Amino acid sequence: MATSPARSGPENPTPTPAPAARLSAGSCPDPPRTPGRGGRSAEADGSGTYALLDSVPACPGGGAQKLRTGLPDLGDVRPSVLYLRGATDGLQVGGGASYNHFVTELAGGRNPAAAIAVVQATIDVEQLLAWDPEIILLGNFGPAIPATMYGDPVLASLRAVRGRRVYKVPLGGYRWDPPSHESPLMWQWVAGLVHGTGAPGLRAAIVQEYAFLYGAEPTGTQLDAILQLPANADSAGYADLGR
Repeated sequence: MATSPARSGPENPTPTPAPAARLSAGSCPDPPRTPGRGGRSAEADGSGTYALLDSVPACPGGGAQKLRTGLPDLGDVRPSVLYLRGATDGLQVGGGASYNHFVTELAGGRNPAAAIAVVQATIDVEQLLAWDPEIILLGNFGPAIPATMYGDPVLASLRAVRGRRVYKVPLGGYRWDPPSHESPLMWQWVAGLVHGTGAPGLRAAIVQEYAFLYGAEPTGTQLDAILQLPANADSAGYADLGR
């Protein structure tokens, strides 16, 4: 397997925090913004405040524990979900020490890159074809969109491509792929894709959370933009996602 670990350091740039007054009013802890012990991400080694989010179900959107208890156990049939950062000039995956691995496991999926014990690594096409993920998430750290993969004949055999299950990660007040104050929305989005439920109620949850975080409610058109509806229009089950 050809992989190249990423440089050490923070997993992603620090997100712009929500207004402090609004967060303190809800007594919700800030998500982790830097790697935890030994270079591992905070959520991966349990040292970050995602553990605290589990214990604060009153936070908007609920904590991770609330999401876990509401999802069925898929057992040994968990779909493989691969996160790619979104670059068009390379394949950078989220390894076993990444926040994206945490989200995949939380939502009931299986990360085929879990054995790569770093935050992110660069793989070759041969490795991607060998893993053959069922779902591919394209991050917002590059311009790649589902059409990029659907139109590549080299990738035509991938299950995610054949099943039209490649999705551009939403982009709200901040990117949804790194940890931020909007993370519970990302968890709900991924769970809807993993379980094939279409994340019912997600659009309403975005409106509620944005009213809390930013003091404004997004319009229907703005919700379409946040959820990357144009980029995901040709992907399976996306037209009604979150409704």
